Amino acid sequence: MDVDARPQPEPTIFHGLLGRITNELAPHSEGDPVGILASLMSYYSAAIGGGPHVRLDGPSKRPLTFWPLLCGITGDGRKGTGTRIAAAVYKRVSEEFVDQSYYFGFPDSAPAFIEGIAESARAAGWIDEQTGSPGDSGELDPATCQPLPSFPMLFVKEEWADAMDKMKMSSKYGEAVRMSWEGSDLMTHTMKRGKVVLRRPHVAITAHITPDEFQAKLSPSELSGGTFNRFTFLFVHQSRSLPRGGQLGEADFNRLAKDLGRAVRFAKHQGKIEMQYTEDAWRYYERSVYGVLDRGHQGELMRKFGARALEQAKRLAALYALADQRTAIEVDDLKAGEAFARYCFASVKFVMAAQAREGEETLMGIEGDARDASEQIVDRVMRELRKAGPRGMRSTALYRKLNADKEAVEDACAALGSKVVEKVHRKAKSGPGSITYRLTAVELANAGHASAPEPEAPKPEPEPERAPMAAARSSAASTPVLRRPREKSARSTSPARPSNPLDNLFG
Repeated sequence: MDVDARPQPEPTIFHGLLGRITNELAPHSEGDPVGILASLMSYYSAAIGGGPHVRLDGPSKRPLTFWPLLCGITGDGRKGTGTRIAAAVYKRVSEEFVDQSYYFGFPDSAPAFIEGIAESARAAGWIDEQTGSPGDSGELDPATCQPLPSFPMLFVKEEWADAMDKMKMSSKYGEAVRMSWEGSDLMTHTMKRGKVVLRRPHVAITAHITPDEFQAKLSPSELSGGTFNRFTFLFVHQSRSLPRGGQLGEADFNRLAKDLGRAVRFAKHQGKIEMQYTEDAWRYYERSVYGVLDRGHQGELMRKFGARALEQAKRLAALYALADQRTAIEVDDLKAGEAFARYCFASVKFVMAAQAREGEETLMGIEGDARDASEQIVDRVMRELRKAGPRGMRSTALYRKLNADKEAVEDACAALGSKVVEKVHRKAKSGPGSITYRLTAVELANAGHASAPEPEAPKPEPEPERAPMAAARSSAASTPVLRRPREKSARSTSPARPSNPLDNLFG
């Protein structure tokens, strides 16, 4: 990947207080300034709570939560570096928020996601006493209470590809996560609690992914489900080399935290407020944003990301305004939110184009004999390639999936014919490359896939989870019990704090 050709953010993205804090942090971190800003904004969006909101069309309202998906090459991307220096500021703003509402990692299932947030709310005293019942002492047992609406939660997940894999195995899991982005009510059942209801949870997520993982997870179902376009996809890369580390001291971090804390308190003090626009901002929105930012994108992938571009820009503009202690969105706020969306589009295009260049393909002939094909293998090959969509499946993955050898698969592909299936060789930076089987463009269209075949990304070596979590132990019959993973240390850290109730819920 030629990182020198990577997109550059517009200067307007570093607008207002959040931009100023980023500009003070950036010279003292190898993290990308975009990653630092996005991490700060994700925290701010969670910390202000579910009061402020923006209106979309008609009665539709949306919370101001922000979900950045930082994409960078392992090691060189410095994804974690940027997020950690941002955390060194926001963890100093409110120990209470960090204790109650911050979690490094991500739950493994829909019940764990819902009940884990609910348990954190109960531990924080964020409960509706009218829904509880007396305990053995005759007094109200908080554990029996349902949470009050809009409990805030910030997740930081460094290997988001793991979460995406789990969502593929459970449609309810992905649905619960997507609904939380919209601030919709969530519900689950557990043996211990019975029915658990989260009303309008206020969830922000800062997630990390590599370019290979990003392309590998872009299945048609992920695009149609809309999980990815709820994130703002941002390419990040090491911004500078600091072998001796940064020079910011404790006083500097505390000063920046004090400024950020004032902005958090201002937004929380506004209560349930709908963000307004100045007349100049409305005119700019009508002329330069509406019908422009969300349209005219080429290809299914860009159209899917563009589908929520207006909403993303509105949320971000509102966050910029609130951080500057204003309840009216101005032109510069809109321009900054718009610049974020445009950088997202540029990042997606850059990563996908770079992956395609690194994976140049050569069409190969199928060597099998149709006369020797097993009808059962033929049917299963067709079924698996339909599920795989435009990228197809690597040969080794297909052999394992079918529990069949190369000869049997080649015979099946020969029986299907060259108008249905094709075999391609992808070049690699080193080594012999890889073989992929996939349906032809015509067959994909017949199967209901809108996009033409795209090259399959080489399967990356699995990156070890720095904060391992135990497998989910949740079902409709049992409450999930998860353990908090260990977070990476930063050069500048906040004081030690007590354990989070999520320690016993997520892991």
